[in-house]
Amino acid sequence: MAKAKTEEDAAKYILKIFVEKSGQASGDTLQMASFFKSFTVDGWRMMDFNAGLKHAIAKGWVIDQFGSVKLTDAGRDAA
Repeated sequence: MAKAKTEEDAAKYILKIFVEKSGQASGDTLQMASFFKSFTVDGWRMMDFNAGLKHAIAKGWVIDQFGSVKLTDAGRDAA
């Protein structure tokens, strides 16, 4: 049986989209819409994205900027 995905897993996947799939650096931003296709194509659900985003914000990995997400130094390091 497959392990259930956690908020932490989703948050780390958001970081993966930033760093590995989009080649972004600390301080760079991505529009929310940029995440949706990558996130859902790889088998995640939007509710996973929302939970992961909240977790990543709480960890200080990203900053929500009203329609876009900014990658922090801590987020780059965690990726």
